Amino acid sequence: MDYTTAKENDSTAIFMKGRLTFNDHEKFRNLLDELEAQNAVHLVVDLQSLESIDSVGLGLLMIARDKAKERNGKFVLRNPQGEVKRVFAISKASVLFTIQ
Repeated sequence: MDYTTAKENDSTAIFMKGRLTFNDHEKFRNLLDELEAQNAVHLVVDLQSLESIDSVGLGLLMIARDKAKERNGKFVLRNPQGEVKRVFAISKASVLFTIQ
């Protein structure tokens, strides 16, 4: 998993690339800690360049969603493509997340 972040209005956008799997849990948790230290409240996760995600990756996104909610923030997933979009459909992720 690779990522970059950028400010978008009152949100912090996370642009993810590659795969989000069990192997990325520590790196992703560190990212969440960094964002919390920066007082990021509203999070937008852009998935356009994310190639695949497993069940642990979905769980990591749920943790990020919950952390945003703890700070009264919004959490949006944006632009899922290909395999990621298919996993979201199978897992009914639209029940768990706001997806644009």
